[in-house]
Amino acid sequence: MPYNQAYDSANRVRSSLLVLTVSVFILMLQYPAFADGADEDPQLFGMVVTGKRPGPPLWKVSNQGNVLWVFGTLDYLPKRLRWDPASVRFILSESEEYISPPRVSSFERNPFKAISLMRTLSRIQKLPDGKTLQDVLPEELYVRFLEVKSIYAPRDNKLLNLRPATAASQLFSAARDAVGLSFDRQVSSRLRRIARGQGASMISHEDNSLDPKILFQGYENILMDAEITCMESTLETIETDLQAMIVRANAWADGDAELLLELDYPNRREVCVESIFDSEELRIIIEQTHAQWVKSVESALINNKISFANFPMREIAHPEGLLAQLRQQGYIVSGQ
Repeated sequence: MPYNQAYDSANRVRSSLLVLTVSVFILMLQYPAFADGADEDPQLFGMVVTGKRPGPPLWKVSNQGNVLWVFGTLDYLPKRLRWDPASVRFILSESEEYISPPRVSSFERNPFKAISLMRTLSRIQKLPDGKTLQDVLPEELYVRFLEVKSIYAPRDNKLLNLRPATAASQLFSAARDAVGLSFDRQVSSRLRRIARGQGASMISHEDNSLDPKILFQGYENILMDAEITCMESTLETIETDLQAMIVRANAWADGDAELLLELDYPNRREVCVESIFDSEELRIIIEQTHAQWVKSVESALINNKISFANFPMREIAHPEGLLAQLRQQGYIVSGQ
């Protein structure tokens, strides 16, 4: 059964599914550079778990005698988490293929061009003509921004000179860092290393053909109204979703399958990403990468005795996510 059209259209631009990373651009999007000066113990939030944890349960998708084991990942996990891979190591040793999630990347490998892009980044992150956020944001939104900043980045006044989309991203990083969460790259990397070590064939879905200049041009030309919308969306996430992020991260770390399936998985970057990276070339690359990923999952269920795949948790928990679609196609889906 094909995807629900509305869900599919939105999901193709969601960075929880297709994480946009640019080696020289990621500083603006995800790097927690402004955590310094944040309130290290916000009183309104629960604590994230620490230490060695089992991580999420596995979901089993069966097609007659063939099995696909599905491992769920989150963008944000506890900073001091030590994930124990014991539950997946044996399965990966038995798997014919490891299927990575789709990812669109853009790299500049020429060091001289990379330096030039870094200079461009430094320039386009700042408001022109000496303006500040107070000059470009509606008064009510600016006051709201200052209130959130006073909690998570009280001493970082450099934020005031940045463009709204940049300031919003870096304020979010400070807030996320303050409650004990970090953007996760280690779990997926470790899964790939284990799979290689166990001899599984690597089925990668990373497209890095996009020219970084396209992303920079998209960001440089974004309309101020779109930046303001991005700021509003990010402040709403900080104000309303930080506690839920902690709950999701703790449930993932402790392997609480029941809770993981009950939770929502909103994507705070959707509004900003759609506005900044509004490129037809990018949309085509995203759609193609997504389609190849789905094809690899279906092929594994048809051709392999045992396979292992990494899904974003949204694709596992959402009623119209890929796991639900596989169930509707007649595959048997069960917990570990």
